[in-house]
Amino acid sequence: MMLTSASHNTGQRTMSDTPALLLRLRGKSLTLWCIVLPLTLLGVYLLLAQPRYVSESRIVVKQAGQASNAELTLGSLIGSSFSNSTLRDDAMLLQEYLLSPDMLYLVQQQFNLHHAFGNAGVDWFYQLPADASREQLLDYYRHRLSLRFDDKTGMLIVRSEGFTPAAAKHLNQILLKESGRFLNELSHKIAREEMQFARQETDHAYLALGQARERLLRFQNQHRVINPIEQGLAASRMIAEMETRQAQQEAELDNLQRYLQADAPQIEAARHALSALKQQIEKEKAKLSAPSGDRLNRTTAEYTELKGRLDFATDLYKLALNSLEKARVDSGRNIKSLAVIATPSLAEEAEYPQRGWWLISAALVLLLLCGTLKLAIAIIEDHYT
Repeated sequence: MMLTSASHNTGQRTMSDTPALLLRLRGKSLTLWCIVLPLTLLGVYLLLAQPRYVSESRIVVKQAGQASNAELTLGSLIGSSFSNSTLRDDAMLLQEYLLSPDMLYLVQQQFNLHHAFGNAGVDWFYQLPADASREQLLDYYRHRLSLRFDDKTGMLIVRSEGFTPAAAKHLNQILLKESGRFLNELSHKIAREEMQFARQETDHAYLALGQARERLLRFQNQHRVINPIEQGLAASRMIAEMETRQAQQEAELDNLQRYLQADAPQIEAARHALSALKQQIEKEKAKLSAPSGDRLNRTTAEYTELKGRLDFATDLYKLALNSLEKARVDSGRNIKSLAVIATPSLAEEAEYPQRGWWLISAALVLLLLCGTLKLAIAIIEDHYT
């Protein structure tokens, strides 16, 4: 029973420790610990914090043929009539490239982040560790940049930080130089690929055209005919003329048989001429068509197919040439470049840390916390009373 009572008393003391501590923090001591001391520490840190300067530039992606058919105005130069989604996508792509490890590698070769941000004095929060890993270096680099795209003007606003105004400006200049080089190389690469594809298609079309032409020439040489279609039309006209003569001779023969004997020389001559004409007509018809053999109708069908393939190959070759010329024109018209609207600025005053903003925000938060604690103390005093 004594052990149980002691344990109970210990638990009561533990539960009463927290209210007793709050009651001891009343009045001036609470204000000192909750407001004065934190604000003093924050103020000391802000006074000793490493100043960070900001350099700002404004750029816009422009296309070579964008304003070729439009009036050249200041608005078109800065992109105030920015409605081309392709150029907006290019700006977004450029923004991603600025934050990429590839850009960090180029910056490191020309700027050396460890040298520029490795000595921040007592401001350890913004100092770049000497043994920082690649991931930590990339994260630190991204936090030193601020990129914002303006939908109204189509401009990309690039802000870079530095411990000195010259360092911030130098970093911004490197970013603009490498961004312009990247955009120029990318657009030229796309243009070269389009030209190469158009040339390959043209070469294939030219090869197909040559093969179709050679097949037609072999066919003509084999059958010893230039155009069987025209030859067939000529043969048809000749047969029609012979059939007309046949009808005339048959009429003449009927007329002779009316007043001459059947064995008269004139009738025999007319019969022989008519028979020879009929044989000639059958022979010409046999040349045009027959169940088997190298006849003109079969030759015409083969010629028509080969000629159609040649015409089709010719049309494809013309289309390929047009595509090649269009690709050549577009390759120059679609070249994109980086237009610098505002060059990197050289700061005269440090933008960070924002001492006034931090002190005011911290004071408001600490006042709110102090008021909450005072309310809690009042509730506890009222409870014990």
